[in-house]
Amino acid sequence: MSLYQLLSDNTEAEHKALLQHELVSGLMCPSLDAPKYHSILLAHYYWFLNMELKLTKYLSVRTLNMFGYKFKTPSIQKDIAHLDYPKIPLYRTKHQEYFSASEHISWTKTHWYGLVFASEALLINAPDTCHNIVKQLKRNDIINYLNIYGSGAKHQFIRTITAIDNQGINITEADQMVRGAQYTFLHFAQWLNTLSSVQEAA
Repeated sequence: MSLYQLLSDNTEAEHKALLQHELVSGLMCPSLDAPKYHSILLAHYYWFLNMELKLTKYLSVRTLNMFGYKFKTPSIQKDIAHLDYPKIPLYRTKHQEYFSASEHISWTKTHWYGLVFASEALLINAPDTCHNIVKQLKRNDIINYLNIYGSGAKHQFIRTITAIDNQGINITEADQMVRGAQYTFLHFAQWLNTLSSVQEAA
């Protein structure tokens, strides 16, 4: 079984659950409006802000460049700035509470490879998502995050898996990648769940 198949098969449930969350699936909603898009971007921003900060502590720039990984936080910041909506203070409060209370992550580098896999997997269908955003909001200057790889989102995903596989991942390391990816999908979904109580206020 290929590394890709192993990861996909063992993270399918967690991945699908995250994609079905309203703060992800809402991006494809035909009634998407600017305030809703802004709240989704903020939710994603605070999660990537925390996880990418950790990522840089455990994986070298050389390794991330080899994977072709592009940091999502700056692109989301740019989209939020272009929308120019007021900040949602409760999101910041929830962010501080959630991530300060979350367990300390003690992983090997291959666990972090799993996080990279999951992060890139979330953008596989980004071109379609971008199309919907431009269609609904009539703007193409607010898709820097989702359009970070342009039309090559799937190619980037394959590039990441290939680069990891070429390092000679053994069975133990592959299992660590699966666990890292599962954790990433679950952690992101749990973070979004904490924001459910502030959606109306947003």
